[in-house]
Amino acid sequence: MTISKSSGRSKLAPKEIIARALSTVALAAICQPLIAQEPSTTTEKESPPAVESLDPPAPASSTAHNLVATDDALLLTWLQPDGEGHVLAFSAFNGQKWTPPREITKGAGFISSWADLPEISKARDGTLYAHWLEAIEGDGHAYGAVIAKSSDGGDHWQNLGFLHDDRSAVEHGFVSYAQRADGAVQAFWLDGRKMTDGGDTELRTAIPGGAQPPSSTVLDARVCECCATDAATTAEGPLIVYRDRSDNETRDIAAVRATADGWSEPVVIHDDGWQINGCPVNGPAVDAHGEYVVVAWYTAADASANVLAAFSRDSGKSFSTPIVVDEAKPRGRVDVAINPNGTAVVTWVSRTNGETKVAWREVARSGVSGAVQILGPSAGQKLTGMPRIARWNERVLVVWGEGGESSQLRGALVRVP
Repeated sequence: MTISKSSGRSKLAPKEIIARALSTVALAAICQPLIAQEPSTTTEKESPPAVESLDPPAPASSTAHNLVATDDALLLTWLQPDGEGHVLAFSAFNGQKWTPPREITKGAGFISSWADLPEISKARDGTLYAHWLEAIEGDGHAYGAVIAKSSDGGDHWQNLGFLHDDRSAVEHGFVSYAQRADGAVQAFWLDGRKMTDGGDTELRTAIPGGAQPPSSTVLDARVCECCATDAATTAEGPLIVYRDRSDNETRDIAAVRATADGWSEPVVIHDDGWQINGCPVNGPAVDAHGEYVVVAWYTAADASANVLAAFSRDSGKSFSTPIVVDEAKPRGRVDVAINPNGTAVVTWVSRTNGETKVAWREVARSGVSGAVQILGPSAGQKLTGMPRIARWNERVLVVWGEGGESSQLRGALVRVP
């Protein structure tokens, strides 16, 4: 694997052990042997003065938090306990404060996972879409993504049913969204319908909105089964990134983008060469500003754990040589926010003196990186879930979970140049 700390252009490469249990405990148990690392001896700097605490208004024991940026607010979703079930709620950050939490839906059959998260998205006309996971009757591990929409800013929601045009007793999840050129929302997800006949997990896409599940299109016929997808809107339309899966079990990060002629063929962003006989539960992240795109990801190719980032100046047609964000045996679980000047802020779970921490770092297209900074968790607290990041003007907002049996969501506004 060739990586660099300086900029450069690289040519894109051409193109079942599945972590089936989705509870936090089960996923962690499956994932741990695949990505376990020795404690790092690297000492990161403490958070700089330009960090302001901004905890979300989610109650204790909230889980599965996710954060997205829209044109006028940052939207945070989470699941909170409700008797024998859960409530899916959200709050908006408008640059000054969080709005009071509002309920999207609630039910007894929801699935709460640290890795497969609900998400909210906004169309250009203001329509909000949100999805969550519900169990499907079958072998005990089957589930699907149910989607709802709101035409009044989130006060009332209409349940549209399953996002996918398939009710097979398999996994359908890891949904992400991007806005299309026409302003509609495009949804992407991992779909296991072919696994009923011994086939592979696919990457599929559709445009939600109607009363019936939309017909879907296959973008990649063989992908990693339980690594999260992520999507962004570039100057040319949606771009989806995910962990691919080759015939020889190489699981590197790939992308598919919208073109004037339809969807592009999948391309590998960088030939890491990570061969692994099982899903590492560690997907990529992407953000875009016009033609500028940044992708961050985790890899353990050649038995060396790294968090990497690569930039594009042409809406994802080509990418720079990857920049090393963290090579001190990180755990991954990345997210990324791009700055208008083309630099980016990457968040991930680091290993600092044997403990997992929320780390962030500013990375430039030139390859020059700022120092690694630590945001949390608080002293004596355990990190839960995945750090999520989104940009608001000259600041980024980072949200994470911490605590023990009763976890709490924490947030911080970070001012970046």
